[in-house]
Amino acid sequence: MSSSSPSHPSASTTPSPNQPNQSVGLPATEAKTNESTFVCNVCKTVIMLKNMATEWINEERELPLQRQKKGIDSTETEVVQGYFGVKDMFAFENIGFTRSAAGKRFLVCGECEQGPVGFVDSETQMNYVAPSRMDTQ
Repeated sequence: MSSSSPSHPSASTTPSPNQPNQSVGLPATEAKTNESTFVCNVCKTVIMLKNMATEWINEERELPLQRQKKGIDSTETEVVQGYFGVKDMFAFENIGFTRSAAGKRFLVCGECEQGPVGFVDSETQMNYVAPSRMDTQ
């Protein structure tokens, strides 16, 4: 695990007494929590209250663009880096889940269905949200 910590205004590091055992090829994780409440950037519905995240991964993942162009047969994506993770879906205040497409499930605002704001890891069933896809309160 690297000693440099990803910089995010809504992140705080919780030191762990031991280095976690990491499998080869898995991203490094650090115990982190969100210091701000996350809200939908469209309808302002609360998605996750502060201090609900249990980990931070400073990983790049491709997420579909929040607004897709009409008349295109494929889904446009962008690389998003940095996600807060929670194991229990009930840690969210208002979240929706997409149906599985090509083995992937995404998280959207539970009120207006804007998103995706994150993804579900199919192996661990962890739910990850990207702070860059939401506003803070």
